[in-house]
Amino acid sequence: DSFGVALTVKTESKKPKVFLEGLVKDVLKASQKITACLTKLLKDDKEEVLGVTLAGKISWYWKDDDGKFVAFDLKDNLQIERLYHTKSSKPHKIKLKGNSAKIDFVANAVTYVKKKTTQTIRR
Repeated sequence: DSFGVALTVKTESKKPKVFLEGLVKDVLKASQKITACLTKLLKDDKEEVLGVTLAGKISWYWKDDDGKFVAFDLKDNLQIERLYHTKSSKPHKIKLKGNSAKIDFVANAVTYVKKKTTQTIRR
């Protein structure tokens, strides 16, 4: 989208202020886009904090080719733990490190769809 808006940020006080100037319709569009970006950033920050907090208490691991258990990263750990609490006995679809997978808590396994590989998991 293209629109003509002047954006000014004033940081003199403890509470920075953002000013938008331009045609009403352009200012409204810009305001909506800025709000959407800030909302996403806040959500991502909240997820990261939650992931770090959870990882200090609960960690999920996958078994590598050498038979060693390796911890999932914070984001994946949080996703897995949320699915675990659904208490469903059916496999769940999930994205782990950007790869489509199915996680089965009954079998304690994750199967990567494209690679067609299965790894043991544990909590």
